[in-house]
Amino acid sequence: MEDPCEPMQIDIQDNPDTDTQQEVVVLDITELEFEAMIANYQGFARLSRLIFIADHCPPFALEALRLAIDYVKTTTSNIGLYEQLIEKFNSFCASNHIQKSIEPDKKWVETTRRSATSTTETLDNDLKSFKSNSIKESIRRGYNDLGDHQLSCGDISSSLQSFIRARDYCTTPKHIIKMCENVIKTSIQQKNWINVLSYASKAETMPELEDICKTDQYKNIKTFLSCTAGLAQLAQERYQMAARCFLEANYEDCNFNEILSANSVALYGGICSLAAFDRKELHSKVICSSSFKLFLQAEPVLRDIISQFYEAQYAACLSSLEKLKNSLLLDVILSPHVNKLYTLIRNKALKQYFSPYVVADLRRMATAFNTTVPSLENELTALILDGFIDARIDSHNKILHARDIDHRTSAFEKAFMVGKEYQRRMKALILRSIVLKNKIIVKTPATENENK
Repeated sequence: MEDPCEPMQIDIQDNPDTDTQQEVVVLDITELEFEAMIANYQGFARLSRLIFIADHCPPFALEALRLAIDYVKTTTSNIGLYEQLIEKFNSFCASNHIQKSIEPDKKWVETTRRSATSTTETLDNDLKSFKSNSIKESIRRGYNDLGDHQLSCGDISSSLQSFIRARDYCTTPKHIIKMCENVIKTSIQQKNWINVLSYASKAETMPELEDICKTDQYKNIKTFLSCTAGLAQLAQERYQMAARCFLEANYEDCNFNEILSANSVALYGGICSLAAFDRKELHSKVICSSSFKLFLQAEPVLRDIISQFYEAQYAACLSSLEKLKNSLLLDVILSPHVNKLYTLIRNKALKQYFSPYVVADLRRMATAFNTTVPSLENELTALILDGFIDARIDSHNKILHARDIDHRTSAFEKAFMVGKEYQRRMKALILRSIVLKNKIIVKTPATENENK
């Protein structure tokens, strides 16, 4: 007679694809502080975040666009972006019936256009002069100055080409490091992540890097390379590699706010660690890390979340993560990955919760994860079908059963396979020794022709 409590296999209907990227729109701003989201950034990082917030958070759109317009005027010569932001601001006001339209500053536009054209001609003429005199150091500086100017004008592609061309005129290891740094910064604006990884690797493998880091000018270069490589790994959804890169950063050297801030490193490194590291790695590489602990002090909420996850306080951990979600969705770098990272963290928490047990009550498990039993059952069913959790669900009694594994049989099978592999290798070695002993050599036709 069969056991009436035998766990059942459950068939579920295929759910529609939930991984498709959707346009993120954040309307609830009760947990958000606008100033805090942009306070620690300068240059491109500040501008890109203001534009992203304006595009994805209507309650902050006007303020973000106004600040972005002022920032473009005061720090760049990017006329195209200035006019685009003005148009976007007026379009938003018109669609929402707000009487706050802005007229473009024509005087600034004309002055900036003339100045940019004049500067470009001057830099081009200087570069031609340097080339005619064949002075490598002057040519390198000329390309760097031209690249900086083109970047300020919004011509990212031309700027990247100028920085790359400077490579042929680098005469010292410091020049190569500077060239890699410029190319990496420009490639980040272009979202050319392969380029970022390539030039970060090129700089990191330089034998002179250790000596260069001892100078005041380049003392933060290791942290810069680690963090930018982490950005590229994160953008390509390699979360474990990204976490490892961010964990190598030094808090005192994290002073490149035009790319990242210390808060960003803490957020990216912490969230990626939660999603990718196992419990042992989380403890040794994050919680007990003396260097990364300084980053986490800048984000106390995330520090508490990591501690709660490690201590198996899943309800509190997931609840805090949910409160943090809107601010992460408005992060220009992390936003496309938030839903996937949250899913990975929750799935890992479910697996970690059940791992010590043979049988688990779904009701208690639902309470621990602050969810309903039907919702939890659907989550677990999907994870079981994906092979992430090795268990079966008794849907009638609401019990999760671990699958019985015959460890004795598994050990015998493994030993048998190892023996077979050892036997195969020994036969191959004996055959080889016999062939060599009897001087049996099979020559290729090309070799035979050469001997003739």
